[in-house]
Amino acid sequence: NNRHVSVTAKAPKPTVTFDCDADGNAVLTCDIGNRTDLTVSWYKEDKIIQNDKNPQLLLTSAQVQENKP
Repeated sequence: NNRHVSVTAKAPKPTVTFDCDADGNAVLTCDIGNRTDLTVSWYKEDKIIQNDKNPQLLLTSAQVQENKP
């Protein structure tokens, strides 16, 4: 007789901020507090482009000018 137990914890609402440098590059930061059990995933046009413990994403000036979701 197999039993399955699943425990979930509600994740905090993330806050995304961005900074631009003089060269037109941008750094997006996803603030999830100090939750080390969470992974931040970044998507571009519904395709994952970064999936790790790093809550920051660097966009070059060329990527910024693409103006894609």
